[in-house]
Amino acid sequence: MEAVTHLQRNISKHSYRKGEKAGEALLEKGGETPGTMLLFPDGFAANISGLLRGFQVVRFML
Repeated sequence: MEAVTHLQRNISKHSYRKGEKAGEALLEKGGETPGTMLLFPDGFAANISGLLRGFQVVRFML
């Protein structure tokens, strides 16, 4: 079993770009191995849909 973590601060500002940065960091740490992702954003301070779209675009750029 392998686990990687990443903390992206201030996700309420530029949430799409922060999602991209988080996706890039996780791919760099964990590689392209399929797996499960657990995401715990601050639901009160963030644009969650923007964060997820930014994260998702990194995966499809491979």
